Amino acid sequence: MSIALPVLAAVLSVTSPGGDDALPPSSADLPEHVPGELVVLFEHPPSATALDAIARTIPGARWRSLRHAPHPVHDPDGVHPLARVRILEFDDDADLIAIRDRLLARGDVRDAHPNFVMRASFVPNDPMYAQQYGPQIVDSEAAWDITQGDMSVLVCVADTGINFDHEEFQTNIWTNPGEIPDNGIDDDNNGFIDDVHGWDGIQHDNDPRDANGHGSHVAGTIAAGLNNGVGIAGMANVTIVPFQVFSASGGGTFEAITEAIYYATDNGFHALNYSGGAQGTDVEILRDAVQYAWDNGMVMVAAAGNNNSGTPFYPAAYPGAIAVAATDSGDNRASFSNFGDYIDVAAPGVDILSCGPSGTSDYFITSGTSMASPHTAGLVALMHSLDLEISNQDVRDLLQQGADDLGDAGFDPLFGWGRINAHTTLQLMLDRTLTISLPDGTPETVDAGVGTDIAVTIREHNGHTIEPGSETLFYRPQGGDWTPVQMTAMGGGDYLATLPAQACGDDPDFYFSVSTTGGDVVTLPGDAPASFFSTRVGSFVAILSETFESDTGWTVQNAGATTGDWERGVVNDDPSWPWDPTGDSQGDGFAFVTGNSGRDDVDRGSTILTSPTLDLSGGAARISFDLFLNQNRSNLEDGVLVEIDANDGAGPWTPIADLRTSTASWRRYTITQDDLDAAGVVRSSSMRLRLTATDASPEGVVEAGLDGVTIEVLACSQCIADFEGDGDTDADDFFAFLDAFAASDPRADLDGDGDWDAGDFFAFLDAFVQGC
Repeated sequence: MSIALPVLAAVLSVTSPGGDDALPPSSADLPEHVPGELVVLFEHPPSATALDAIARTIPGARWRSLRHAPHPVHDPDGVHPLARVRILEFDDDADLIAIRDRLLARGDVRDAHPNFVMRASFVPNDPMYAQQYGPQIVDSEAAWDITQGDMSVLVCVADTGINFDHEEFQTNIWTNPGEIPDNGIDDDNNGFIDDVHGWDGIQHDNDPRDANGHGSHVAGTIAAGLNNGVGIAGMANVTIVPFQVFSASGGGTFEAITEAIYYATDNGFHALNYSGGAQGTDVEILRDAVQYAWDNGMVMVAAAGNNNSGTPFYPAAYPGAIAVAATDSGDNRASFSNFGDYIDVAAPGVDILSCGPSGTSDYFITSGTSMASPHTAGLVALMHSLDLEISNQDVRDLLQQGADDLGDAGFDPLFGWGRINAHTTLQLMLDRTLTISLPDGTPETVDAGVGTDIAVTIREHNGHTIEPGSETLFYRPQGGDWTPVQMTAMGGGDYLATLPAQACGDDPDFYFSVSTTGGDVVTLPGDAPASFFSTRVGSFVAILSETFESDTGWTVQNAGATTGDWERGVVNDDPSWPWDPTGDSQGDGFAFVTGNSGRDDVDRGSTILTSPTLDLSGGAARISFDLFLNQNRSNLEDGVLVEIDANDGAGPWTPIADLRTSTASWRRYTITQDDLDAAGVVRSSSMRLRLTATDASPEGVVEAGLDGVTIEVLACSQCIADFEGDGDTDADDFFAFLDAFAASDPRADLDGDGDWDAGDFFAFLDAFVQGC
């Protein structure tokens, strides 16, 4: 065994000079990228005619498609997301910025950006240790008494490739059962020719061989042969699928990792580990890919980043990824580890011994969240070994519940829910009898007077079975008593729970319950009825829909900024000043933008934009808006503060959103009534909303935009004669009311006094005659 000092990073990242995440006016000033390439995301799959028309205007232009199956795996009748993506190649000396801006001006292009390169950020090693403390500190030995893994579990390692000659990888590398080796044919029709043992997304071939070491190190932590008598012990005896997204020098692209995520998802792999990313660089194509993986059941585990920063690190910060921070052998936070609200869990990441890139017995020690992420991915592989069909939501929940709490009690931004514990997590799986999940979530609102169906899935575990007839929805109007309603079995563990018709203002609570034949009761939420779900009765009605095409009374107040006040107008697209948005979000050209008339951003102070008076005294409120924020301060001191008051602008002002992450694109935000309640907001008929854009000292770049403001209040239908709620008042409504009245249905108690009497009958009849 040779121990070599590492010359690679523990996590791979891309940063721009000075932390600038926007595109500068010159291609020469861009962060490192592939020369002469743009990644283009179209609104719809582009036609050959459209591609040819674009190419004719660009010197040396040619298009390249990302490899993908001709038909989407998860929605055979739909369009695969990558069918909308093309790589535009052109002469290296062509003006990349100008080409990008020209593309973004087209109505059929959703996004375009350089094919950025990721580079290794070196994290120095502490003195080398001759043993692995990682598996020990996460209690893997007790976990291995439960399972040591299952070779049917497939984990994609999206990294620098793998050392195929290493003694730890002789029996655990994936062989694609759908491919005939070296015949030059895409036998399994997945878009990749002869991908017998994975793929190289850098050279675009079927040889993902590691010439760096980072990928082999990561793969070894996940799945080096366990109990095989040589080298180290990986977390799980499972199958590794290498997909190379970084070159021998540590450079990689967003194109490659995006392709790897779709490859892993579409080929039905159980998990993907990605020990790389970019700080503050939120790219829509990558965001879509992570969400696609989550929506289709795959678990993506990602390193949180090594910048000792709270700035979101992507793709770990996307909701569809499990973000992993790093700890050391004493369960302290690694000094380099990123932190923030996006962290799920932590894992060992300092001085980790694993496999190297050279020969059969090369091992070395290195540090980083890159090393923490594969410890977690290995535990995810053990979880799938126990239950091959475990959902990604259950994986996330069990990882969090099974973690050893570090730092502040419960969740905290340094450790997430704590440092992973393999034994506790697997034991939680063994303790499961039945699980209840809601594949479509719970309804935010329900219509008055009609029942609402909720999809429910119930699964049996560890030999336990459902007691027939115990599948129950419990509901109550707020403050009322719980009433049971049996669910309807749809087959295959799927059920339909119907929330009975509710009267306006009931705003019901509800939870789900099922029993085993042995008498165990399982609920969702887990501690129901102490906890429960809630919904509101009615529909949201817009009281303000603002696109700023005209002056509707929004006011601007300077609060010390020397430049860059909010300005309403057609968005000024100045190619020499790329910090501003290139257009509005709604398509009419108008928006409020800081320093819109010139090249001035918000400097050394704040500028405040305040709405006209809003009447939110009615039902529950919902506030939505499109925000653009482009700023280059990684310490998150700059940003936009959203506040509301109940006194017509006289204050006090209550913060309801503090937005500091630079997106450099329009992003939709929604503030719900639950958010307002949590902030302590009391609604009134004279409320105002304000947004404060701030450039804190020392001076940075801050450009913000506001568009598409929608403010809604919850209202119930005022037409009680439309008893069916179909928008028409006819004989069907009359007979439906009579049936409900005779059955003492709550919907027929129109005056809400708890009786079904003449008052209700004549109230309906009067409304019916009047045509309401």
